Amino acid sequence: MNDFNLWLSDFVLWAKIGIEHITDWQGADHLLFIVITAGFYSLSDWKKSLWLSLAFTLGHSVTLVLSTYQVISLPTVVIEVLIPITILVAVIFRIFETLNLLNASQRYLFATIILFGCIHGLGFSNVLKSMLGREMNILNPLLAFNIGLEFGQILILSFVIILGHLVQNILNYSRSIWNWSIIVIVGISSIYLIYDRLMMVI
Repeated sequence: MNDFNLWLSDFVLWAKIGIEHITDWQGADHLLFIVITAGFYSLSDWKKSLWLSLAFTLGHSVTLVLSTYQVISLPTVVIEVLIPITILVAVIFRIFETLNLLNASQRYLFATIILFGCIHGLGFSNVLKSMLGREMNILNPLLAFNIGLEFGQILILSFVIILGHLVQNILNYSRSIWNWSIIVIVGISSIYLIYDRLMMVI
């Protein structure tokens, strides 16, 4: 097998790991964050959803690289508590937006998602570092892992957006009911995650 085939095989392997990581229910916190931020749009607004998904990927890619290269570091327990807090903050934002108490620009939302993505990236880094072990060339695994993560996010978003479209058009649920359903489910889940992780610390 030549060098290119070896590179491609390694790339595909790490991309697959990225997809599996974001779609694994054990990583429900990341799934919840994606749903409450980018999965809140209708089928006709899929571009807005995609941009927010890319913002999340950009944010966690930055800290994923920096943390893997040991440029920045935070205690695992702090990261594990901060991640569900970002989900709850996103839920509160969506509540204000749904009640017409807040009308943030897409640019502001994009920047906020990048910031929260940075926090989630620190959580991803712990998993990735344990998988990389003593591997010297980590740029290829990092790139492939991030591409896999983004592809997995797009799959999840597509499912949520299409499901919302079907629920509204077949079951005649209003957009408002669908949005509040997401808010309630993700909100309760985030509170449970915060409580669960705080109990692990205390």
